[in-house]
Amino acid sequence: MSVICNCDFKEPSGDNSCILERIQTDLRGAGPKEDLVKFMAVKPGLVLSMPKRGFARVPSVTGENANDPVRFSVLLSGSSVYTAKGFLGRRKMEMEVGSGTTTISAICHTKGHIRFDPDKALLNVTIIIDRPLLYTYVSDSMDLLPEGFDALFEPGKQYYSMTPTSREMADAAMAILRPVDYKGYAQKLYYESRALDLLALHLDRLTGNKASAMPLCRSDIDRIHYARQVIEDNFQEPPTIAALAKMCGVNEHKLKTGFKQTFNTTVYGFVTRVKMEKAWKLLTDDAYSVTRTASEVGYTNISHFISSFNKHFNINPGALKKARSRDTAPFIY
Repeated sequence: MSVICNCDFKEPSGDNSCILERIQTDLRGAGPKEDLVKFMAVKPGLVLSMPKRGFARVPSVTGENANDPVRFSVLLSGSSVYTAKGFLGRRKMEMEVGSGTTTISAICHTKGHIRFDPDKALLNVTIIIDRPLLYTYVSDSMDLLPEGFDALFEPGKQYYSMTPTSREMADAAMAILRPVDYKGYAQKLYYESRALDLLALHLDRLTGNKASAMPLCRSDIDRIHYARQVIEDNFQEPPTIAALAKMCGVNEHKLKTGFKQTFNTTVYGFVTRVKMEKAWKLLTDDAYSVTRTASEVGYTNISHFISSFNKHFNINPGALKKARSRDTAPFIY
């Protein structure tokens, strides 16, 4: 990824009615939808889906993806061929998915036809997640994500990738398909924790676990420190990673991995940290409201600023302002 960005997202809603409505695909030639797929809302903005008994016998399905939640899917058994129209700028595109395959997709605004192998049992688990919620999970590691993955944070953009399923992913998916016999709230917590486990494995693979170590000479280290200074001087509108690498005289890979080695944080994570530290200091000034502070540190979306601040300091900026007015704010700096 070559862009340091601020995504202007709304906060996830308090229920899943919206996302559930948007993932109801128009399936024809396969009987009622409720006989095919089980949807389970596990937290606001995140839904699990899995096949119901009998779905494996459906050889052909025609449907339309009208909207754009992101899908992380693990196929443990079975196979399918999806022919899509209007995907990635192509008039027609065919994607074959086999057993032991993991896919990440945002196949929005497309029409397609899915052919399943009728002789193989279909066993899969899919995490369906709203883009704003996904962004909150990866916001501190944006520059470690693969090229093109930032499309998942722009409503309406399309994305597709396919990789082999790891043993850990398969085990996590089976834990969802063969759950412990919990009831009520215990069952809800079980599915939420298992869904987040599986999502964590997906994201861990995407970021490559951690930036790989590389030898850095004295001049490399000097350039990495210069990159840090450039960010501190331009934190409101930081340069892209490509532009920053060019300014510092290193390639993008060395900048990203070297920055992680030297400062134990990603370039994007450091940008966020500088913004948050500046925001904290501004909020201690009576002249700065939460809205003015958000704008001062480069956020155009107040809810995104509040979410980032709360995640960084574990306190809401509005609560900090009130605490400061009573001289009871926690001391950090």
